[in-house]
Amino acid sequence: MDFLVGSFNYDLFTLRFEPKDGSLTLIRPTPAIGGHSWLSLSKDKKFLYCTAWTKPQPSIASYRVETSGREISFLNAKPVKALSGYVCCDTRHVYSVGGPTGEVFRIEGDGSIGALVQELDFVAPDGINISTERGSVPHGDFGGLRHGAHSVDLSPDGRSLYVADIGRNCIWTYSKDLKAIYGEPPLKLVNKHITPRPTDGPRHTSPHPNGKMLYSLQEHTSMVDVFSIAQDGVTLDHVQGVKVIPPDNDPKLYWADEVRLSTGPDKTKPRYMYASTRGLEAHTKGYVAVFRLEEDGMLASENAIDVWQTPTSGGIANAIEPAPWQEYQKVDGYEYLALTDSEEGWVYVLAFDGEKITEVTRLNLGRTDGGEVVKAATAVWLSSRLSSLLRPSSTASRIKITSSSSTRHFATKTKTPITMSKDHILTLSCPDKSGIVHAVTGVLAKHDMTVLDLQQFSDPDLTKFFMRVHFGHADKTKHLEEPFNELAKDLKMEYDIVPKSHKPRVMIMVSKIGHCLNDLLFRAKTQQLNIDIPVIVSNHPDFEPLAKTYDIPFHHLPVNKDTKTEQETKILELVKENNVDLIVLARYMQVLSPTLCSAMSGKIINIHHSFLPSFKGAKPYHQAYDRGVKITGATAHFVTADLDEGPIIEQRVARVDHSMSAKELVDEGSNVESQVLAAALKWWSEKRVFLNGHKTVVFN
Repeated sequence: MDFLVGSFNYDLFTLRFEPKDGSLTLIRPTPAIGGHSWLSLSKDKKFLYCTAWTKPQPSIASYRVETSGREISFLNAKPVKALSGYVCCDTRHVYSVGGPTGEVFRIEGDGSIGALVQELDFVAPDGINISTERGSVPHGDFGGLRHGAHSVDLSPDGRSLYVADIGRNCIWTYSKDLKAIYGEPPLKLVNKHITPRPTDGPRHTSPHPNGKMLYSLQEHTSMVDVFSIAQDGVTLDHVQGVKVIPPDNDPKLYWADEVRLSTGPDKTKPRYMYASTRGLEAHTKGYVAVFRLEEDGMLASENAIDVWQTPTSGGIANAIEPAPWQEYQKVDGYEYLALTDSEEGWVYVLAFDGEKITEVTRLNLGRTDGGEVVKAATAVWLSSRLSSLLRPSSTASRIKITSSSSTRHFATKTKTPITMSKDHILTLSCPDKSGIVHAVTGVLAKHDMTVLDLQQFSDPDLTKFFMRVHFGHADKTKHLEEPFNELAKDLKMEYDIVPKSHKPRVMIMVSKIGHCLNDLLFRAKTQQLNIDIPVIVSNHPDFEPLAKTYDIPFHHLPVNKDTKTEQETKILELVKENNVDLIVLARYMQVLSPTLCSAMSGKIINIHHSFLPSFKGAKPYHQAYDRGVKITGATAHFVTADLDEGPIIEQRVARVDHSMSAKELVDEGSNVESQVLAAALKWWSEKRVFLNGHKTVVFN
């Protein structure tokens, strides 16, 4: 069972819990752009959205969760007005709230955060803020989070949204327009529900799967209140309230943190409600309480089944997250929860057997180079079916923070939300002169197109201009041909327009080393690469079974010096028959003839297992080994008649040392090769790669 943990002051962490032996293992840390206090996974668990405590301006961030959680890559971040306490998402929007304000952003087709479509304001001119009236509190106010809005949750049917506001002592309810056009504000404020007690301070809410009950955790009183939800989804009525710390304990010594519902065996009818609290001071330990639920979502009793004392105060975390239900739990009878602690940097897994909560295991996230505790924040669970694919990190006991992690910058490109089917990519190149951008965008504006993203480069040596434009609002582009043809004549411009969803057709050629082929097939199958692979060609039969598993035609075309012309003629015939746009040499270990290179000029990409221009030709790793290199690498480049001299698209390196054998160097290089070739092919397929003489321009 695998899960992600964010931290307030460091990276993201992938962990694995094995119920069979009770072990908890660090799989890998992932560099983060800032502290991620809250995490939200997309429904398909392919994308992760996070609060980001970046400086000087706070933001929210998006990551792609790739290859079943083995790789997590940063997509982008968007600035927000105030420090965000919480994010949630649906298929179209990311919602963020923090302190006095909140934001709604579009989600782009690639999972990144798009344009800001709505701003939320929670500060009324005459509003009373119960948190600020309390004066200073331990741990500070976190940029207003403890004096304002803190969480945002969607109803199960997606029609309503609930914002818990500590400072205004209320729950804001919004109706959501499911038919709102992309780019239009989807939310409408309906009600402001004041909580039952004057000093509650609602922190988090959690809706019941039936959509008829809402559970609100009160930070200041350590209560959970249950509200019935009317049919309109936005009208709340208080029906129950329970204390989530021992009855005789003073709530002023605590600040409640989280409320969550159990996940099985029937996820539509959770059996238990869990709530956690933290001690305001380090010497005051926190609690996790569990209550039984009726099928309709009402609490079965005001008395907790169990109130378990946490090992520490919890610091600013002590957040709980129930694990997804698995079939074997019907046998062992346990429900599992992740618990995060920022005081000492622990991540715990707890078990509940229907009567008692117990600690199963714990793992410490260590310290930064500066000696600071890595402060665990919150957890989200990934699918457990593919956990065997994750290999524990060799750095599990040695967490290292880079000096740049606290100052990493993020891009803030301006984008407008548009449906993917209407998105197009315009690419162009021409002699450089003033006014090109104005002329091109003017044509798009005249025809009511919207520029979503624009990248440009002017080569001062060749006085040549390159541009890539992502634009929307175009069901068809036929009407753009005439104005762009006229512009092309004036500017001596070469241009192309394709739908963003267009999948180019790629032939893969391979010999007897298959790691790059296997990687590309998997990425294409899982839609990490937006390509079609109509045919695989090899001078050996070894990978025909692999091709069959992906239902891709495999052509075995053996070659020697006497049959090379005949073999390459067959390759060109396959290119024509299959409408191939690009040939990828995925460790195809034959030198192509000048005839084939010329026929497919600019349409063949090779992965060279070395960091060009060093170690060209055969056995570059063995050449590197003989020279005692300290880094190895790989290069993806276009193929020309000059061996290994084509324009370079992407290069990456890995460190090696004197203790590594030639085989170990080859193994390390193989990983880099797969990454480099996949990146180059992805950028090419997205129309980000331009040939520029013996070089390339890559907008990545």
